[in-house]
Amino acid sequence: MKIKDKVLLFSLSAMMMAGCTTVKTKTTLTKPNGEVVVTEEIKTSKNTKVISAVRKAVIVYALYTIDGGAGVLLSSAVELQNHKENLEIKKQELRLKQKELEASNTQNI
Repeated sequence: MKIKDKVLLFSLSAMMMAGCTTVKTKTTLTKPNGEVVVTEEIKTSKNTKVISAVRKAVIVYALYTIDGGAGVLLSSAVELQNHKENLEIKKQELRLKQKELEASNTQNI
């Protein structure tokens, strides 16, 4: 594996680790009988925006590498991604319209 690829792999893995957050909370509770109860809770959450950005960066790099820097695959992938995002927006709009219609139908009854 080339040094360039090792550096890229290390930086991408560091970004993926930054996409996850772990929080440890410690709660102390005193019961009426005087007993002290200490609870510890560990929560892990994902930062989906960071993970999505890293995923896009990996796809762009892979497509750029596969077609030798010509940009043909990359432009097609960007076009498909834009189409997918437009479909998601239309899908959300249709869901909102459907909810509004259901609400108006229940009010009419």
